[in-house]
Amino acid sequence: MIACQGVSYHYERTKKGIENVEFDTSEGNIIGIIGENGAGKSTLFKCLLGLYKPQEGQITYKDKPISYSRKGLVELRQHVNMVLQDPERQLFYNGIFDEIAMGPRNIGKTEPEVKQIVDQCIKMIHGEDFLLTPVQYLSFGQKKRVSLAGILALSCDVLLLDEPETGLDPMMQREMITIIRQLAEEGKKVILSSHNMELIYDVCDTVYVMHQGTIISKGPTDEIMEQTHIMKKAGLERPLMIKAAEAMGIKPHTLAMKMKTVNRKESIDTEEKS
Repeated sequence: MIACQGVSYHYERTKKGIENVEFDTSEGNIIGIIGENGAGKSTLFKCLLGLYKPQEGQITYKDKPISYSRKGLVELRQHVNMVLQDPERQLFYNGIFDEIAMGPRNIGKTEPEVKQIVDQCIKMIHGEDFLLTPVQYLSFGQKKRVSLAGILALSCDVLLLDEPETGLDPMMQREMITIIRQLAEEGKKVILSSHNMELIYDVCDTVYVMHQGTIISKGPTDEIMEQTHIMKKAGLERPLMIKAAEAMGIKPHTLAMKMKTVNRKESIDTEEKS
């Protein structure tokens, strides 16, 4: 759906942004962007959102170059949008319903349509229990889910998630994983950036590794995480599962498949109980 062809963006001569980035969501449904701080992940996200216009290369959505006109960017945000790491920066209303309804109302949906959309989004984030709670009284994790619902209300095809697990307790992390998988199953593309390699290893089918503004490796998550030299160069720790498998003398893939099955079962159980 969205892709980069040779995209470069530089803030200034002394500070590199990203250089000659090739990226394509057709290579996976849940895609991880990983790398140390300053690797260029945030810059790439801002380019994908149209906040930054590349000095070189182009970004396409459904094989068409994105337009940087006001009208073009408004249209792009209806298809590609982002859930920020800090939900406080994304919430504007005191009431949860009005917060989630803001996007649909802005694009001209009728009130009956708005109500239907909000109800669907509330159900997806399992927010029925706190729907009437003023936003300022929500926990960090609840605010994060409301900010996600606000983006879901726009029916975006591509969702960018910046550190989606940050600030969430273990139960809410599992719920977030369930939501991410559900979105992918519905045909949406989910692109997430995180320093949590356990999360990336668990949910992503494809990973791009960034270092000093460039993509230094990409491929299936299992294969990338087993490449010690790539992970070390990117300043990242390999998942404990891989280290454990190596210590046990078995193939990491075998142990990973067993653990992923257990984790997914726990996520399903959590969803059913809620």
